[in-house]
Amino acid sequence: MSWWQVAPVILMALVILMVPGFLVARACGTRGFMSVALSAPISVTLASVGAMIAPFLSIAWSPAVLVGITVLTAGGGLLARFLWLRSRGEPLVLLHRPTRAGLLNGVLCAVAVAVPTVIIGVRFAQIFASPENISQTYDNIFHLNSLQYILDTGSGSSLTLGNLTNDGSGLSFYPAAWHDLITLVALTTGAPIAVAVNAANIAIGAFVWPLSALFMVTRITGEKPLPILLTGALAGAYPTFPYLMVDFGVLYPYLLSIALLPVGIGLAGTMLGVVQDPLNGRVLAGLGLLAVLPAIALSHPSTMIALFLFVVPLAALVLWRTTRFMVRQGAPWYRHLVPLVLFVGYLGFTYYFWISFRPSLQNSLWEPFLSPTHAVGEALAVAPMRSQISWILLVLTLVGLAVTINARRYWWVLGIFAASALLYVNVASTEIGELRHFFTGLWYNDSNRLAALLPVAAIPLGVLGGTAILTAFVRRTANRRYQQAITWVIIIAGCTIVGVLGQGKSVDNAEAKARAEYVLDGSSQLLTIDELALLDRLDESVPEDAVVVGNPWTGASLAYALGGREVLLTHASSSVADDDLLLMDRIDEAATTPEVCRAVQELDAFYVLDFGDQELHGGTQPYRGFDNLASAPGIELIDREGQARLYEVTACR
Repeated sequence: MSWWQVAPVILMALVILMVPGFLVARACGTRGFMSVALSAPISVTLASVGAMIAPFLSIAWSPAVLVGITVLTAGGGLLARFLWLRSRGEPLVLLHRPTRAGLLNGVLCAVAVAVPTVIIGVRFAQIFASPENISQTYDNIFHLNSLQYILDTGSGSSLTLGNLTNDGSGLSFYPAAWHDLITLVALTTGAPIAVAVNAANIAIGAFVWPLSALFMVTRITGEKPLPILLTGALAGAYPTFPYLMVDFGVLYPYLLSIALLPVGIGLAGTMLGVVQDPLNGRVLAGLGLLAVLPAIALSHPSTMIALFLFVVPLAALVLWRTTRFMVRQGAPWYRHLVPLVLFVGYLGFTYYFWISFRPSLQNSLWEPFLSPTHAVGEALAVAPMRSQISWILLVLTLVGLAVTINARRYWWVLGIFAASALLYVNVASTEIGELRHFFTGLWYNDSNRLAALLPVAAIPLGVLGGTAILTAFVRRTANRRYQQAITWVIIIAGCTIVGVLGQGKSVDNAEAKARAEYVLDGSSQLLTIDELALLDRLDESVPEDAVVVGNPWTGASLAYALGGREVLLTHASSSVADDDLLLMDRIDEAATTPEVCRAVQELDAFYVLDFGDQELHGGTQPYRGFDNLASAPGIELIDREGQARLYEVTACR
C-alpha cells in the first residue's frame, strides 16, 4: 500500500478530529481562530466521553455515537446561546462577516499551519516507511491489541479498557481517547489497524500540533503576521516533539495529549484575563477550557496535571495584578485575602492531583543520565535527551528569554518554560530518591516524557525571540520608500530562513532514530517479516473462536490485533492466571500431563505460536513451555514461515 492510497484515510482522520468540534464550538458562539483551534480538542472530548456513555445505554462504539453526541451537544449549545441572548434582548447571529484584517490573518494562519503540516507529515511518512508498518516497541503491543479489543467488544470506554490485560469485566481505567479516535478511523474507512494508527498519528502530529501551538502563541503575541509565520516555521523544528512520541515507548496517547496542551494554555490565559481575545471574551474561554480538559485527561492524565502546573504562573500574575490594583485603590486588608485564598486553593487543588496520580517509586525507576549543568544546557537549547543542538533554536530561545525577562507581561511565559525546564533537569540529573520522585514521579521519572513537554513551553520563547530580531531589522529600514513591501520581504525571508535552518541535523537525527523502530525485516525486535507473514494468514489455520498461546515478549500476542485471533496473554504485563501460567510453562507436556490438557480444553487454547527466543529489550522470560515444541508428542506443526511456527495441540483433541 502506498501513501497516496492512504491519503483518504488521513483525510478521514482529519474530518473526525476537526468537524465535530468545530460544529460544537461555532454553535456555542466562538468566533475567529478560536473556533478552529478548539475543533480538535472538543472532537476528542466528544469521542472519548461518548465512548464512556455508550455502554451505559447498551450502544456499541461506532461513528454513529460520535455523530449523535455531536448533534446533541451542538444543539444544546445553540439553544442555550439563543436563550441567553434572548434574555438580554440581543439577536442570534450565526455568521459574521470577516474584516479585511481578519481575512489576512486567516490566510497567514492557514500558511502557518500548512507549512509544518507538510514538513512533519513527510517526516512521519519517512519514519513509518510503509503505511502498514508498526512500531516495534513494548507499549505498542498494548496499543494495537487495545484497538482490536475495542472493535471486538464494541466498548471504547476509558472505564473498562484496562480489562484487556487483567482479564476482568468490571471497572478498570485506562485513558482511551487516542484509541477511540483510531477505531473511528478504522471503522469509517475499513483500513487495517496498523494503517489507521499511522494515518491518525500523521493527522495529530502534523496538523493538530501546529494548529494548537499557533493558537497558544497568538494568545500571547496577538494575531500578528510575524509571530504567526514564525510559529509555522518553528512547529516542526523541535526534535523531541512530535518526533520522539512516535519513537520512544511508543507513547501514542501522550502524543495526542501534548498536541492538545497548547490550546488549554491559551484558553487559561484568556479566561484569567492575562491575554485578550476581543472576539470571544473570558467566559467563552472558560467554557472552552472546560470542554478541552476531558480531551487532555482522557488522552493522558499526566498532561492534564502539566496544564495545571503551567497555569500556576498565570494565576500568580493575576494575584500580583489584583493585589497591586487593590493597594492603589486603598482597599481594606481583608479584601486582599480573597485573591490570596483563591491562589492558595488552586495550589492545593494542583497538589492533590499531583500526588494522587503519581505512581509508586518502585514503578518509576528510570535512572538519571546527565550532570546538572549538562541537563540545564540541554533545556536552554531545547535539545534534550542528548539531541544535537540546533543553533537557530538556541539563539531564538535565548533572545526570547531576554524578551520575557525585560517585559513583565511575558513573565508567565517565562514561568511556564522555567517549570518545564526544571522538571527535565530534575529527572535527567537528580539521583533516584523521594525528592526526585516528588517532582517527576507523575511521569514515571522518565526523561523522554518530560523532554517532549519542553517544545510546548519553548515555542513561545522562540517566536518572541524571532519577532524581536526581525522587528529590529524592520526598524532599520524605517522611513524608506516602499516601507510596507520591504517589511513583508524581511518577514517572509526571515521566517523562511528560520524554517530552513530549523530542519537541520537535530530533526534529521530524531527522524532517523524513530525510523529504526519501524523497520520490518528478519531481525526486527518485536515482529520479524516472517512472523508477520504467519500472522497475516492465521485465519487459514486457526478457527475464529480459538485461543492462541504465545510468548508476548516475542510479539506472539499480536496475533490478536494483526491476526484476528484471541490470545492467552494480550501483553507482556498481563495478569497471569494459574491455568495461563500452566500452559505457558508446560504446554509441550500436553501428551503426558492431564492437567495441561484440561487447561487447553477449558480455555480452547489448542494453537501455539513459537516465535523463537528473540525477545523485546533482549529479555529472557522464563516461559519453558515453548522449549521443546518441535519434538513434543501430541504437538503438530501446521504452518511455518522461516523460523516462525504455528503448532496445534492434537493430544488434547
